[in-house]
Amino acid sequence: MPAGKPVYYPALDGLRLVLATIVASVHADLLPWPDAAGIAVQIFFAMSGWLIGGILIRTTPEQLPRFYFNRVTRIWLPYAVALALLLFVSLIKEPVTAKWFELVAYKLTFTYNLFAESQYPALKDLMPLDGTGHHFWSIGAEEQFYLVAPLFMLFVPGGLGKTPWFWLIVFIVATAVKWQFFAAISLGVVAACINHRLGNWHREKRAIAVMLPVAAGLLWMIYAGKASPWFAQPLFSVLTVLLLAIPGPPNAIMKIAGGISYPMYLNHWIGVFAINLVARIVSIESVIVLGVLKVLASFLASAALYFAVDRVVMANRDRFYSPARGRVFAVLAYGLTGIGLVFGTVVLLLHGSGYLT
Repeated sequence: MPAGKPVYYPALDGLRLVLATIVASVHADLLPWPDAAGIAVQIFFAMSGWLIGGILIRTTPEQLPRFYFNRVTRIWLPYAVALALLLFVSLIKEPVTAKWFELVAYKLTFTYNLFAESQYPALKDLMPLDGTGHHFWSIGAEEQFYLVAPLFMLFVPGGLGKTPWFWLIVFIVATAVKWQFFAAISLGVVAACINHRLGNWHREKRAIAVMLPVAAGLLWMIYAGKASPWFAQPLFSVLTVLLLAIPGPPNAIMKIAGGISYPMYLNHWIGVFAINLVARIVSIESVIVLGVLKVLASFLASAALYFAVDRVVMANRDRFYSPARGRVFAVLAYGLTGIGLVFGTVVLLLHGSGYLT
């Protein structure tokens, strides 16, 4: 297999759309279990660890420009469109304050999860559209993983960064400091490292016979509140990914489903806003009907954005790739996040010094 070339898992594309729909359903008040959205995000993280970890294991330092180019074009452009749409509506509906600019700066530099996530819901009313884009924190976490993982996996001496033991330590540290999103991602990389050494061990009948009841038991314990989320949710997430990580040939329908999932995760607020506006004109009393309409509207808006943005980008990005552009994108990625880290640290220091209130 060529270095860096990913394996395709059709069921994981379907899982992506299911997860995005779960998040949209929670935010549309259709799904009565709020924790379902958080668990869906955890599974997204575990999937990133599994897929991106698998790519980086087969990537050489010379191929890193292509890795950064692919990540930027895949993540940044749809995210930029989503953020622009949200900010456009925000500028129409509400005043611009210093806090508004601060929060937007975190979203622009992929550091929202580090400096602003804890401010919700205390400062919800000061956030763009009353915190509508709060779920963008996960995009920052993903981007930080894309920046840190290559350094660990390709440049830690002795190849230790490509061992499951290294990422198991990362998981333990992330769990200890309650960085749950990095815990799930780390377990995904652990699984990818084991898969690289042992092959598709997770497809063996004995492995499935163990993982399936364990995953079911963890889900019940999480739902019943009988398990620590700091451990149970990441473990359940990676087991879900492994159970559905079945290699297969490209599938056009599943690829479209997986493609729609990212804009739906980013932009499902559009459906919520649109149906709320309609509900002001046409009386709709049923919460279930409202919720279904919101999710359906979100899906339609996301499908339109997928065909207009994501699919166009993915179909044409190979034409625009060059190692030089990949290196420029890498510098931009590290530089932008670095600016966010400096900005957020300065804001924290000014708050502590009393210069900001």
